Amino acid sequence: MPWPADSRPDLALPRGSGAPVSASCARTTPIRILVVEDHDIVRKGLVAVITTSPDMVCCGEVATVEDAIRAVDLLRPDVLLLDLQLGGHSGRQVLQALATHPARPRVLVLSMADEHVYARALLREGADGYLMKSAPTTLIPDAIRRVADGQSYLSHQLLQHSLEQASRGRAHAGVLEALTDREREILDRLARGLTLRDAARELSISEKTVDSHLRNIREKLGLSSSRHVREFALAHSHTAQSA
Repeated sequence: MPWPADSRPDLALPRGSGAPVSASCARTTPIRILVVEDHDIVRKGLVAVITTSPDMVCCGEVATVEDAIRAVDLLRPDVLLLDLQLGGHSGRQVLQALATHPARPRVLVLSMADEHVYARALLREGADGYLMKSAPTTLIPDAIRRVADGQSYLSHQLLQHSLEQASRGRAHAGVLEALTDREREILDRLARGLTLRDAARELSISEKTVDSHLRNIREKLGLSSSRHVREFALAHSHTAQSA
């Protein structure tokens, strides 16, 4: 494969054949899938699941953010099966890098069950589907097909969670209006993933002041910990900004 000599990734050869086709027309060739997963055993397992479906082909497998972006350029996959956690990096970096890519593939994100709070943010950032790793492997082919055909995909677990979140969101709508402008600014920084120190630096206030506002936010929202505030901020970032 024509990779630069000094940056050749550990990329498996395509398993099968087929060329990319438009999601809007009848598919006559296999769906080409690039697997991005840093754990070798998990990656091989995903490839095995893909190769059991006659309408799919694994065109490559990589383990890092950088290799994923380069592989998209070379292999032009239809679907990127993307792990959210890639060693010390985040799959979100891949989403950001591909946002304006001329051959951007559809993206199905895989993540741990306790990261469901990030799903809505990831869909806003460009993911086309989100599947929890705790879901049965039998769901993977269907999720890939639906994403490849231009649809969005959320697992049953996540749909249920989204309904619960929506219900809680309606309950919190009035409370959000009670937050001060500064408290909403802090929620916005938490939703963007900033630490308390970074939030303080960006807002030109002390970390102690941010912590004080955080306590007030917890009391107003009825949340028991700073972690719950951060999850709430991420799940309701648009609402908090417009309140």
